[in-house]
Amino acid sequence: MRRKRWTWTAVDHDGVTLSVRSSGPDDGRRTVVLLTGLGAPQQVWDRVASRLVGDYRVVTFDYRGHARSGPAGSHTFDDFLGDVSAVLRATAGGRPILCGWSLGADLAVWHAARAPETCAGIVALDGAIPTEPVDPDDDDDAWAGRRMNGVVARIGEWISRKMKMDVRVPVEQLLHLGREVDRRREHVLDAYAALSCPVAVALGERPGPAPDPQAAHARWRAGGDRLAAALPHVPVTWLDSDHAIPVRRPGQVAELVTRVAVQARSR
Repeated sequence: MRRKRWTWTAVDHDGVTLSVRSSGPDDGRRTVVLLTGLGAPQQVWDRVASRLVGDYRVVTFDYRGHARSGPAGSHTFDDFLGDVSAVLRATAGGRPILCGWSLGADLAVWHAARAPETCAGIVALDGAIPTEPVDPDDDDDAWAGRRMNGVVARIGEWISRKMKMDVRVPVEQLLHLGREVDRRREHVLDAYAALSCPVAVALGERPGPAPDPQAAHARWRAGGDRLAAALPHVPVTWLDSDHAIPVRRPGQVAELVTRVAVQARSR
């Protein structure tokens, strides 16, 4: 691992100030942009970044309404996608590798499908997996109850934990965003099929915290198997980890980034 020094900056987009940091010289070497999960600050990537700095320029940022970034009036999936695009334009240069975890994986895949010329490769960690269809008659509360296996009271506890992590997003907008992500995942195979860059997917093989962790993980595993069957050219790796892959398995994440970067150079 190499010692890293961060340069902090701000990127303004759509009236929101995003807190961005980078490490490594902007000297033409490949840039890796690390996209975090919902509710997590950009520092969640520190262990991965320590393994990448020196070989790559590394960029991270806090989402709107998260940690050091400013508040926003809207938090839709398209808002987050727009923030990713703005950060890439301002800091990445060339065609970076996007490595996203959880929500960040979905953002990376959909960004690359929409703007393939801006991305050299994708690493998707425990996100961007096809899921069962969302009931079109569900409102956000009904969706939350269904996804939480009927234990709607857990939503309040979950939001409280998020607020302690300095997430300034209204509860109803968090629920709506979660429902949007699920709807995107219904069609994520189409996004993968549209990618023209190398891709690697890694999923945790151990259940994470959930009201019914075994059932939730079985659905997640089925989604990973569906992705592997539908698109055999997209490698799916199961890691000895729960959902917190960047923290539990930073070395393997760095290896996946390097593998994709090598494939990108050969194209």
